[in-house]
Amino acid sequence: MTIFCLLGLSTFIFFFLEIYLTDIETNYNRLIISFLSQPTPTPTDSLAIQFSDDGKKIYPLQYNKLWGHEFFTSKIDQTGNIDIGLAAKQTIAKLLNFLDFPPNLTKNLAIVNVDTTLVGSTVLIKIPWIEGISAFAIIQQLEGGLYGTLANGAVIFLNNLVGYDLAVLTHELGHQISYYLTDQEWIQYYKLRGIPSNTPRRSNDWSLSPEEDFAEVYKATYKSSVVGPNEYSMVEDKWTIKTKYGIFVPTKYTYSSSCDPIEENAISGLLKTWEKNTLSYQIDYYMPPSDIMSKLEDQISADPKVQNCRKKSNELNPFGGPAFVSQANPETQQFIKNVIVRLNSM
Repeated sequence: MTIFCLLGLSTFIFFFLEIYLTDIETNYNRLIISFLSQPTPTPTDSLAIQFSDDGKKIYPLQYNKLWGHEFFTSKIDQTGNIDIGLAAKQTIAKLLNFLDFPPNLTKNLAIVNVDTTLVGSTVLIKIPWIEGISAFAIIQQLEGGLYGTLANGAVIFLNNLVGYDLAVLTHELGHQISYYLTDQEWIQYYKLRGIPSNTPRRSNDWSLSPEEDFAEVYKATYKSSVVGPNEYSMVEDKWTIKTKYGIFVPTKYTYSSSCDPIEENAISGLLKTWEKNTLSYQIDYYMPPSDIMSKLEDQISADPKVQNCRKKSNELNPFGGPAFVSQANPETQQFIKNVIVRLNSM
């Protein structure tokens, strides 16, 4: 987990930056922010890169208002202009509308496209809602997206090679939602996802962080709203939950795995119980009907031994995707939608 450090004249405020890795590696990006108590230069062009007294580049943020949402954007590269272009702005605004994203949560939200060749350099960004300049030291290469709170606002960084990938951006926006969860809502979310109650919300292990899990489940919840239900498996993989909470199920191309013996043992026990308690089986010797079999399969998925095997599995299906993935049940998805309704009513 990356830490932001915000320094004022006499006050230190620490806040955390989330890291989204598309391949879930432990090689985390790191980003440190410090507030500089220096005067803001008078710009000659609001979209042009400015310079501090010592010649360092300062990247301003551009205000946007599209389709009911206000947000800031910028671009950190060598072009000399921070305008990300109308197409990218429309992509962001359309996504916010697809997500029914609360407009009041975007007013102090900046989405910054980052040229990863600037890794190791210090980047200065002018932040409107704190009326000053913040210094961003990018320590390691940014792979996907990064989220962090800044005073009463937030900043999302996107790797310019990823662009404005809808799955990555939806995940990062999920962090903006989770920032406004109440303690009671977090307790409810932990129960829905089977997260031990003493688990810290942030973790050095990305896949076991409840905050990361919320962002992943938020992303999966709105997948059909954003890209539709009939996308191919390549798109499906982008929207798959990659954290380790919830019930793990086989992906549609998983035909066999090392967990098969454990699953077969579990279903054998359930079938024996069903046979013992079913008079028609004793008379007709037939297998359970499809509706009963479906219920038995749900019970197998919930079996602790089966779940333990699936969560530990690093196997791939024949098409290179994960053999097992976490699934957000309808109750969890409805919980997230209820949170959105509450935030939209604020």
